Amino acid sequence: MSRELNRHFRQDYDRFVFDGVDKVNGKPCYKVTMTNVAGMSMTLWIDKSRYLILRAYDGFVGSNILYAIKKAG
Repeated sequence: MSRELNRHFRQDYDRFVFDGVDKVNGKPCYKVTMTNVAGMSMTLWIDKSRYLILRAYDGFVGSNILYAIKKAG
């Protein structure tokens, strides 16, 4: 995770829980849930090999975001 992104998450969220490994579109991902002091949470699925966020779930609004990775060229 980049320093800038890490700083952003640490400002907004105070609790981080590693929820194991899951798959998104067949790719193994780390599943991490972050919660802020107000109790709102966000779950991220982070690609194990490239450390890119492939999916996010916002617990406050109850919506999923899927990210597509395109190859350059």
